[in-house]
Amino acid sequence: MMKRRLFSTSALVAVAFVLTACPTGTTTPAAPAAKVDVATGSNVQKSLAADAATGTKAVTVTFGNVSAAGSVEIKSTTTAPTLPSGVTLSTGGVFFDVTTSAKFDKATLCFENDKVVSGSKLLHYTDGKWNDRTASVAPPKICGDFTSFSPVAIVTGSLVAASPTPAPTTAATATPAATATPVATATATPTAAATATPAATTAAPTRATTQAPTAAPTEAPTEAPTAAPTVAPTPTPAPTASPTPKPSRTLTPDPPATGVMIWGIATDTSTGKVLEGVCITVGPPIGRCVAETDVNGKYLVDLGKSGNPPGIVWDIYGLKTGYTTFHSANFKVNDVPFRQDVQMRP
Repeated sequence: MMKRRLFSTSALVAVAFVLTACPTGTTTPAAPAAKVDVATGSNVQKSLAADAATGTKAVTVTFGNVSAAGSVEIKSTTTAPTLPSGVTLSTGGVFFDVTTSAKFDKATLCFENDKVVSGSKLLHYTDGKWNDRTASVAPPKICGDFTSFSPVAIVTGSLVAASPTPAPTTAATATPAATATPVATATATPTAAATATPAATTAAPTRATTQAPTAAPTEAPTEAPTAAPTVAPTPTPAPTASPTPKPSRTLTPDPPATGVMIWGIATDTSTGKVLEGVCITVGPPIGRCVAETDVNGKYLVDLGKSGNPPGIVWDIYGLKTGYTTFHSANFKVNDVPFRQDVQMRP
């Protein structure tokens, strides 16, 4: 049965990486292979053969603890998220896409590449940005520590810390304060006699009625202008607080009774709580999410909108920082929405 990917048109350029299947524990790499099975155990090491196109002599993946067996594969691709400013790709426009269906807690990924220099860095795209995973650099070898896999890049240059998020927050808080200035100016402009009439009613109605019968009528407007400018600015900031509480994410609608769709709920296997912001990809992760879980942990992928007919076999991945990559078994989607929940292990 033919299997289709949602992003079959993505420009993924396969590189002849050859991987080596090694038994559990640290062993000498065996003969190279294109895709390697990963057994359960501790300190499980897999080796990849040379790749002349990118100057790569060898690649090794060492898993800390593998709790569920699977496979690991590395391909090269020219399609990846834009690198941050200040860094340059070392491998001639080629990124490395690392995928695994094994369940593991952590892994060390090492490249032996002619382009590695003392200032090289190993970047990993996750949680919507490039992160520095460099653990050691000893040219031509560079290693990094990972808890999940997806696009990887060998770069040179200075990685500028991305902190644009706090800046807009500070600016937005300061803006309402400026509204106090026009309020005070507008109050001071009219004639004192005109301001006195409404101000006396708002600021001190008790005092005005008490003094009116006793004192001359001219004294009432004399006291009122003094209180009016002081009271007016006080209630002005109150309306500013109302725009702050807004929903952060649109809830995913329930799937209809029919349709070529995949849906499900993402949960933390250790706590049972639903997880928001889990990146869902159909087929191997390529740095783009086809769906993302909402505050209730729910996601929905409408395959019919992309022209996919019923009866095709699919599989999905779930990615989130701090969690092991989730990979489902293969399943067939017909005219009824297929439910595939995502269990994320910390």
